[in-house]
Amino acid sequence: MDDNNNKPGWATNLFNQLQRLEQKIDNMSLVLVITTNRQNRSFNSTSPRNVPPSLLLKDTEGCGNFPGLRHAPTLNPIAEIGSTPNIEINSFNDNLTNNQLSYLSRFYNNNFGIDATTTIEHKRILFYNWIEHPN
Repeated sequence: MDDNNNKPGWATNLFNQLQRLEQKIDNMSLVLVITTNRQNRSFNSTSPRNVPPSLLLKDTEGCGNFPGLRHAPTLNPIAEIGSTPNIEINSFNDNLTNNQLSYLSRFYNNNFGIDATTTIEHKRILFYNWIEHPN
């Protein structure tokens, strides 16, 4: 028996192996998200402007409120890594509203380079650049 938690040594070893396996799976999942986003950005950068962009998978934990974007309640629940936002963008020409850009910013936990002085037109440009090109 293990003196620290009254479990047999084999159980402690098995538990530790499972934790390492879970970490490896998490790492592989993040690699898949990053690879998918790279492919989506490549598609977006070569697509005509009148087609829907491929939305990226969430790859950053958390839910942020950033300067220059409307502050809103935290998304409930906070989106999981690998998920996509619940929004429809019909083309790269869509005039996304400040509310939509704020939602996307909170979802992705990324400000896309927007600050407190950025105009709505430039906010759109920054968002569309973000889904086309790596940061």
